[in-house]
Amino acid sequence: MSLPTTMTAARFDAGTMQLELQHVPVPTLAAHEVLVRVAACGICLSDVHLLDGTLPSSLPAVTPGHEAAGVVVAVGDNVAYWKAGSRVVMAGGKPCLTCDTCGRGRYESCPNIAVMGFGYDGAWAEYVAVPAMVLTEIPEWLPFEQAAILADAVSTRTPVSSDAPSWLPRKASGCGGSAGSACTPSRSPRWSVRASSSPSTRSRRRGTGRLKSVLTTRSTRRSRAWPSGSWS
Repeated sequence: MSLPTTMTAARFDAGTMQLELQHVPVPTLAAHEVLVRVAACGICLSDVHLLDGTLPSSLPAVTPGHEAAGVVVAVGDNVAYWKAGSRVVMAGGKPCLTCDTCGRGRYESCPNIAVMGFGYDGAWAEYVAVPAMVLTEIPEWLPFEQAAILADAVSTRTPVSSDAPSWLPRKASGCGGSAGSACTPSRSPRWSVRASSSPSTRSRRRGTGRLKSVLTTRSTRRSRAWPSGSWS
């Protein structure tokens, strides 16, 4: 597949406080990254706070957007699992990969983690480059516009620190939106995904159960590879 060299992106300038569409280069990939063609991206309240200046970016200019889903179009040299054509949703964070915590495989607890759309360019664009580790495959029956919010507005990841109080369970429960889904890293480098149904229709509960099995399978498979140095 031939990719364009430029794309349209919504760029926010911290100096002028202006958001405007610009033509920018399509991101180049590091060896552990994946290029995703964005199919849908939500507008989070934190994006609103970025635009009004109450939650500033560390960058002078940035592409917002961290609730995104799309299709893989290219992969870095060290990425083995993901292939062009995979339908994916992405978590909105990027570990530094250089600190001692990352060296122990505890990427979810990286003290220098960058937030997508704030510390690096996000998905209010035609394409976005993200670490392969943050992707979760989504099924064909799930629309992109619904999948896009799973990694943030629906799924809340709650790290459990080593000095957590004794009453806190070893795996904390995050609380999410109407689907009641929670993605919860444990004290170990392995991740788990839990989904529970909210008081809603039987069909919605059934849909949540289907989603649970997909997310749990994919997240567990990928997390077990990270500590060994695989970025696939």
